[in-house]
Amino acid sequence: MKNNSQIKWELYLSRPFDLFGLSLWTAWYTDKACKELFGYASQNYLYVEQAPGLMRNYRDAEEVKIWKSALRALVRDNPTGARQILEAGQDSNERAKRLLEGSEKIETFEELIDFHVKNALCATVFAYNAPVVLKELGIEVSELSDLGKKLRAESYYPRVISELIVPLVSARLHAEGLQGEAVSIITLNELRKNDFSQIQNRVVESRDKRLMYKVSGHEEVVEWMSPEETTSLIARLEGVKIDSEAVIKGQAAYKGRVTGVVRVVIDYNFENRIFNEGDVLVTVNSNPNFMPLLQKCGAIITDEGGITCHAAIVSRELKKPCIIGTKIATQVLKDGDMVEVDAERGIVKILSRGLEYSRGADHGIVRKI
Repeated sequence: MKNNSQIKWELYLSRPFDLFGLSLWTAWYTDKACKELFGYASQNYLYVEQAPGLMRNYRDAEEVKIWKSALRALVRDNPTGARQILEAGQDSNERAKRLLEGSEKIETFEELIDFHVKNALCATVFAYNAPVVLKELGIEVSELSDLGKKLRAESYYPRVISELIVPLVSARLHAEGLQGEAVSIITLNELRKNDFSQIQNRVVESRDKRLMYKVSGHEEVVEWMSPEETTSLIARLEGVKIDSEAVIKGQAAYKGRVTGVVRVVIDYNFENRIFNEGDVLVTVNSNPNFMPLLQKCGAIITDEGGITCHAAIVSRELKKPCIIGTKIATQVLKDGDMVEVDAERGIVKILSRGLEYSRGADHGIVRKI
């Protein structure tokens, strides 16, 4: 097993996660099912909470290379096996529908987790990667590409988590005399071991601190850190200086210049958020769930993404200035900031500060400064 000094951590993505959610997501890539399907399962994962509920996921750079090599070998050397994985994804999606409709049931927690992991690996992970690998290899296998795209358009794993797994875990915690919301601060491994010993401490610690979660082999570490500590850790891991007054740079996906008020949106629960016509949408990345905001915004800024990402494609369709791949926009920009988005040069300039988030005594309540 590697120690920390031996691992070169590489940023993979940022996503809204609670502790249970990220431990479940990690199981996709560390579970024996991953090795059975793709010939390789990862061992090392690191998550750091960038903002309340928003986790930055880092992977072992060496493991990423091995993982990509395993996927290339599968697609290149065993297209029949690759097709069978995607077909298994189709079958598991059909089963997911039946489970969600209630026409079929899975009785035990372990069986449900096993189903979820295999469904996610076949119908989501490989469905995304297969067309990408085909393009990288310059191989035309339309059947694989079409199957992958079809599966990506009908992903069921979020609903399986929210409608099947989380209620089951909540009921189990309730039976142990714990509140249902404890599901957000327990890990999958702890549930498997019936270890509820850390819940009460985490209820207190999670109020004004941020999460660091690490998996190395079969060991996991859960720590709560101050916002200053996690910001410093992120900067060190990524080799960047996070300057609150910095000019933010990225890649222009659609050109144009706009001045507007920042609205930072990191999850899908934005129905009650203030978002005015012409506001500047700042997010980690976008997807079809963000369409109401994308249609309303004056410009788009993302942490992640390449020229073929969802934000880039939609910005060109809607003819809205868009800067992608800034890495730090959601860390530096705050709700209410006035910014100039110069998508001619891929630059975002902060003109004035508006609202800031504080995670001190008022525990993350938005306040004017």
